[in-house]
Amino acid sequence: MTQIELEILIQKYHLGISTPQENQVLTSLMENDATIRAMVEEDSQSLPPHLVDTITDQKVAHQTERMQAHLQGLHRKKAVRFYPATAAAAALLLAVGLYFWNRHPSHSSIGPTAQHVILKQEAVLLNLPGGRKINLSDTTNRLIAIDGGHLNNENKTLAVPSTAKAQVATLTVPVGKDYQIILPDATIIFLNSQTSLTFPTAFQGNTREISIDGEAYLQIAHQATKPFIVHTKDGSIEVLGTAFNINTYSTGTATLSLVSGKVRATYGKSTELSAGQQLLAQGSRQELHPFDSTKVLAWMKGILYFNNTELQDIAAVLPRWYGVEVVIDNPATRRAHFTGQVNRNRPIEEFLEAMKETASVDYLIENGILHFK
Repeated sequence: MTQIELEILIQKYHLGISTPQENQVLTSLMENDATIRAMVEEDSQSLPPHLVDTITDQKVAHQTERMQAHLQGLHRKKAVRFYPATAAAAALLLAVGLYFWNRHPSHSSIGPTAQHVILKQEAVLLNLPGGRKINLSDTTNRLIAIDGGHLNNENKTLAVPSTAKAQVATLTVPVGKDYQIILPDATIIFLNSQTSLTFPTAFQGNTREISIDGEAYLQIAHQATKPFIVHTKDGSIEVLGTAFNINTYSTGTATLSLVSGKVRATYGKSTELSAGQQLLAQGSRQELHPFDSTKVLAWMKGILYFNNTELQDIAAVLPRWYGVEVVIDNPATRRAHFTGQVNRNRPIEEFLEAMKETASVDYLIENGILHFK
């Protein structure tokens, strides 16, 4: 079993979607290899918060019992054949995709208003060589043929098989949407709205390199001999195996939030970050701060937090979040402050009413345009 197959198997186990046969394989590996057992134990304590929050109390209890049973010494079982990496990646695709599918439940609307915001409905696009464009929002595009295999597109997740031949592709997520991709090395990337990712369908050479414009959360598959490099508009980030959030929405500014591991960021100068540190890079100026991962990663659950944030900054976020045009009619209100949160899975009017009540900022929706008065 390769390292990538092992990492996928462990992630499937913690997500609760591994098969009985795969559980036998993992149990046998843990009983015979202390290093693998340590990996499973460590991962059980460090599941990403965006996945932990989606598991019900009943499932948590079930997973805890399974983990304790395995780690307390089940009888050694004969290992069975493991599924190929492509099948494992497809199973992981389903698990991660179902999470994002389930986090967008239907909600009843709030009371009637004069007009409602009409949200833009643009498609998530995959651009392939030769000008080929694939609409990933079209559910009929489940299997996408490329040289060396098929891309699997299901439940808002695109999986690149390890058998694919190298070609450069670009995944573009429009306003009001998000998407996930599993790269051929088992790296998982969650893309926020108005974000683009340029990546090779196979990693060749001594490095793994991609480019991101917008915001994304990355869980990098560990490969000690093959560093992972993320290029942004104004710099780059080099990692071996870690998890971090990168935000480049603001021109000339990059915010790097390191959840686990270590990275080296180069924005004018090189800076090494440890877990729990956030780098704010603006031109030649760099600042390191601690950060609250719960709030920084909340966008993955469709939530944004504002802490004494000015209206002009909120107005810059709403178009990307909801796909709505925003106009501030009264310049005096631009610096009005608001503390609270906006949930993309709820009607925008709920957020606007909260702002109106707490920040004394009135609004009007006219011809599909949001006006702050």
